[in-house]
Amino acid sequence: MATEYGNRLVAAMNHAGHTQKDLVKKSGLSQSTISSAINRGNGSSHTALFAKLCGVNAHWLATGDGEWLQADQSENMPDRLRAVLATVAGLFRTIPEEQWGSALMDVAEVLQKGRRL
Repeated sequence: MATEYGNRLVAAMNHAGHTQKDLVKKSGLSQSTISSAINRGNGSSHTALFAKLCGVNAHWLATGDGEWLQADQSENMPDRLRAVLATVAGLFRTIPEEQWGSALMDVAEVLQKGRRL
């Protein structure tokens, strides 16, 4: 039986027309990781990834609050920022999955303090 988080994830997957198998292919995560997020999770370190792949708001997916559909703001994003974010996403692929949460916190701290790397 799905948790509340799992129900939101299933709704997001349905919105995008994805099955668990599709999320496995698109995310690189294991089927058991996705199944656990649906059936036992009260959240996931992969929420942002799931939200992106399904085209929903990550905050809604995580909490159930706010608008569930993510407005497409990529067309308003400056090219330089888009390039930087693509680089960061590429770097995350080199980090073991279990360290993503810690790495995201490091990125958030740098952004919050406005420091340059």
